[in-house]
Amino acid sequence: MKNISYSAVSLIIILASALISCSSEEKIEDSSNKVAISFKTILQNVTNNRAAVKQLVSDVPECSAEEPATAVVVLALNGQNLDPVTINILSDDPDGDGNFEYYSDYSSDLELEPGEYTLEEFVVYDAQGEIVWVAPRQENGTGIFDDYIDNALPVSIDLSAGTKKYIDVEVLCYDDRLANQYGYTFFVLTPDRVYDLCFFANFCLNNEVYMADYSLELYYVREGQEDIQLYPKNDGPVTPVTGQNDEGEYYTEPLCVKIPAPQFGEADDEDYLYFKITILDWPDNYGDIEDGEIIQEGYINWDLIEILRDTDENPDTEDTDMRFLQFYINCGNPGGEDCPSTPEDTNGDCIPDNLNQYGYMFFDLEPKQLIDFCLFGNYCTPNGRHYSASYSIDVWKHENGENVAQLYDNLLSEVSITEDGEYSAEPLCIVLPDGQDDDEYYFEITIQDTGEYDVEEEVIRRGVISDSEVKALFSGEDNVEYFHFFYGCGQEDDPNLLDMDI
Repeated sequence: MKNISYSAVSLIIILASALISCSSEEKIEDSSNKVAISFKTILQNVTNNRAAVKQLVSDVPECSAEEPATAVVVLALNGQNLDPVTINILSDDPDGDGNFEYYSDYSSDLELEPGEYTLEEFVVYDAQGEIVWVAPRQENGTGIFDDYIDNALPVSIDLSAGTKKYIDVEVLCYDDRLANQYGYTFFVLTPDRVYDLCFFANFCLNNEVYMADYSLELYYVREGQEDIQLYPKNDGPVTPVTGQNDEGEYYTEPLCVKIPAPQFGEADDEDYLYFKITILDWPDNYGDIEDGEIIQEGYINWDLIEILRDTDENPDTEDTDMRFLQFYINCGNPGGEDCPSTPEDTNGDCIPDNLNQYGYMFFDLEPKQLIDFCLFGNYCTPNGRHYSASYSIDVWKHENGENVAQLYDNLLSEVSITEDGEYSAEPLCIVLPDGQDDDEYYFEITIQDTGEYDVEEEVIRRGVISDSEVKALFSGEDNVEYFHFFYGCGQEDDPNLLDMDI
């Protein structure tokens, strides 16, 4: 293995002209005017930078033991980024002393017309596609590592035919725990799959509900570390497409952005994204408002993202039917009146506290209250032994004998193991939309395996439950009885709301 265990390295770029002879018959657009760019890297030990990053993490970032294999280079011309170019990295030990020089292989993609360019990005990867070195950037105050080198990106490059220039490009070892400190857009340094997340906002004014125009801010939050701003980026605010149709009605399209899955070991139920929606003026629709005064904000975890995505139970499929987070901003209580304060709704706004941060998911413009519904299940073996059941539920809004909108898709209630090694389960509680008229909900319950028992996964309950049946489970203002089902146990559910064993 070649010795590359330094904390940072310096890269020297060689910009060499490729003056290719041509005959008088050759056309002007041939490559004789182009300048071929190549890169030569020279490792340097700059351990003085180690103390600077030691304040950020307990373990100072070390260079990877893997050899550099490729580099991704982004140049800009006249303020516009060119397409990224991937180049192979070669090595040589000309003096035989074990100090290797690294330089780029020839690439026709780096034969460029003369002009004033800037080097915007330079990221070096090993053969497995993992980042090993990054040239820090300094832009709009992002990053801190640009303070520890002499020349942070972007770097100006004047490409003139017949010239040769040597430009140092300093790079630092990469540590994904410090991804937000290099000055790059988050996704440049996290080569993982990204997913869609969509928002939709309604705005209430003078007892009228409008589709809203708004700006979105989105951050990746990490406990004890600086937030990573995902949106907006440097190209301005993120807003939805708005317009007016042929009938003169104003509309807003859902606003969809790309997000990463949890990147730093966050649990599925741990908040890792923070969003902030700010309502904007729309003079032709609802008029002017106090800019920046009306907002909706909150946190999102991966469990919620999975609920919103239609994965067909396969996390690797595309988001073909992405649900969006829908908000009613400045609309007051959905029930039109104050609600008593309860442990589940501590501020008395008629919305369970755990839903405040997300707005009213999946529900349309009709004013609604949200009512709690809880389930608990037992599974019995043929010899009559009872177990706490693991199960999933699918729930649809049911109207006129048909399922019209799915509210919950494959929502799982799992059995956990206590510190004493005992299996236990809590009731699974959801909220259901309750309008002014009678409402119905179609349920399917699917039994799941646990470590205590084996069972064939299948639907064991299905049927329609009315809002009146749900409300009958309330006893007092702050107590909700749960629907208790028994599978294979020879006894009726309590209460008997759905079809028995199928």
